[in-house]
Amino acid sequence: MTDDEAEAEIGDGNVHDTESSRTEVERGCIFAEATAVNCLEDISKINFKQLSQEEVMKYHFLDLNMAFTFYNWYASVNGFAGRKSKVMRNKKGNSGRWYIKLLHDSHNHALLDEKFVGMLPAHRKMTDHDIWRMSNMRQVGMKTTHIFGLFASEAGGFEKVGFRRRDMYNEQERQRLTTSTDAKAACQYLESMRTSDGTMFWRHKVDSSGRLTHLFWCDGAAQRDYMIFGDVLAFDATYKRNKYMCPLVVFSGVNHHNQSIVFCVAIVSDETEETYVWLLEQVLAAMGGKSPTSVITDGDLAMRNAIRRIFPECHHRLCAWHLIRNACTNVGKKQFVRKFKQCMLGDYDVGEFKAKWEKMVCDFGLEDHKWVKCMKRGTCGPLTT
Repeated sequence: MTDDEAEAEIGDGNVHDTESSRTEVERGCIFAEATAVNCLEDISKINFKQLSQEEVMKYHFLDLNMAFTFYNWYASVNGFAGRKSKVMRNKKGNSGRWYIKLLHDSHNHALLDEKFVGMLPAHRKMTDHDIWRMSNMRQVGMKTTHIFGLFASEAGGFEKVGFRRRDMYNEQERQRLTTSTDAKAACQYLESMRTSDGTMFWRHKVDSSGRLTHLFWCDGAAQRDYMIFGDVLAFDATYKRNKYMCPLVVFSGVNHHNQSIVFCVAIVSDETEETYVWLLEQVLAAMGGKSPTSVITDGDLAMRNAIRRIFPECHHRLCAWHLIRNACTNVGKKQFVRKFKQCMLGDYDVGEFKAKWEKMVCDFGLEDHKWVKCMKRGTCGPLTT
């Protein structure tokens, strides 16, 4: 392939040494007869089984990675695997596109049946979701062999899983080495911050094997903000997209400019009640023992129980986003959800709010609806402040 006449050989391991005439695309027809491939969605629409060599030559690509992905899909369907060989560049032309300059589709080996192609190294890969599921199952005590068997059962056979059991062991070893190194580096970094911020607060916890399980920190500025604006504490553990697949817990609030501010942050290995108890104890320690007046959460039961234990005098509230989602789930009427949102977020005195609530419930005939009734009583989780 070339980028502005720069060659990039992406082969399947075979030796290709014959010449090919230039296609119309290469001769400078500005891709008039070619098909642009700019994203994975474009690639997914291509029927590689029916693709001839001439048709392959008519595609051009946004970048080299997209071109190589296209070639890998082509290789997978046709029973072989690709690898990058070398890239050469020059400054001729200025198309900004990558296209196929030369394609030799002969092989010095037998092509695999399509159902076994996934076992080739180039086509074996554990996705982030696969890794997340494997990690969760290992946390509850499942053996790797049994986990792989479950993947195979779900996929319809071991050959359809997309990776081998050895890949799972390799990923576990990579996690062990990475986690150990990264955990040590994180602790060293937080400790070094104390040289410039004497009030920097951080705590960590390890398991019986010495592996980091909990890490909590907040700087001096966050502590000062909490002393002023910490009457209401938002407690969110919904951020889980990191390479360790561990919950990131953010404690935040709102300042006098109605801006969100972060008080403290933690990374934990699980979301049990005892973990949340440990976190709230660190909040108290970092903030000089000051408890919030109200805590807003997503309604997680473990969070709720931990709040009762550590902040017994605190008012627990559900956040507006989760309440609106619950209204959609439990009632499912768009007009009701709109009115519910108006009631919840409106600036009303107590009497006015009660009147609007009763009218809304009556208008939609929800007087006997279980969720609406318990919302009124506050047993499904009080409204957000």
